[in-house]
Amino acid sequence: MENLDRLHAAGITVQYGLSIGKPRQGFDYSNQEAVAKQRDAALALVKRLKSHPAILTWALGNESELSANEADRLRLWAALEDLRGRSRRRTPTIR
Repeated sequence: MENLDRLHAAGITVQYGLSIGKPRQGFDYSNQEAVAKQRDAALALVKRLKSHPAILTWALGNESELSANEADRLRLWAALEDLRGRSRRRTPTIR
């Protein structure tokens, strides 16, 4: 949060990346328990930071699908769509 405070003091807004697992690094999107745990951790961060004036938008899944097979890509994007919808409902003014 300290870095966000410094950015805000300098008049800078950012796209804040929410960390998500990547299949190429071993994250298994067919494991619903792991997907739910990841989602809940990301949403806890959204809840904590949603009112920070330095945050302009959230970033989800930057190149997460690289080297993933089709089935993994479909599960990954379904999980990200769920996370996008839930984070959007919690922060309707942040895109």
